[in-house]
Amino acid sequence: MPKKNKDEITSLEEAKQAMNDINKFDNLLASYYEQEANAVASIRSRFHTGTTNAKRQTLEGLKKNRIKQLENFAKRNRKEWDGKSVQTPFGSFGFRKGQPCVVLIKKVCKNFDEALEKIRKRFPDLVRIKEEINKEQILQLEPKVLTKENLEAVGLKVDSGEKFFIKTLATEKLEEATKELKSA
Repeated sequence: MPKKNKDEITSLEEAKQAMNDINKFDNLLASYYEQEANAVASIRSRFHTGTTNAKRQTLEGLKKNRIKQLENFAKRNRKEWDGKSVQTPFGSFGFRKGQPCVVLIKKVCKNFDEALEKIRKRFPDLVRIKEEINKEQILQLEPKVLTKENLEAVGLKVDSGEKFFIKTLATEKLEEATKELKSA
């Protein structure tokens, strides 16, 4: 007789007990996450209301203003620097080269579609044409039209696959508590 692994479920009754255990875990986890989210929200509310919030907003506004002033100074005086940045006792500021990217000149074209039409006429080699399998259309076709054999002949198949799932009575409660915690 094969030896039973003590962690192995061998009957429907044992499976039901496992679901009961998982449901209890989900309830306890949901409760924990709700408590944590409430505690975080309570602390956060103290920092987002009243004088604390006003102080934070004032500081953020002052910082934003000073950054703009420093940026304007840097633009006016850039030629006087030895390099691309200036080192101070409190940190550095300057200019960095960004990644090159293609951007739209709004005075010439309103949107990328308009630019595409213009580039298609003047530089057709710069227009990309991407061919790919239309998977959505394959899924919409009737099996009578596109048979399993026809798909297999071209190296494809339609597969829904089966995935194991567990949905306890407390699953929704746990998902909501997790969302609350993430947004807290």
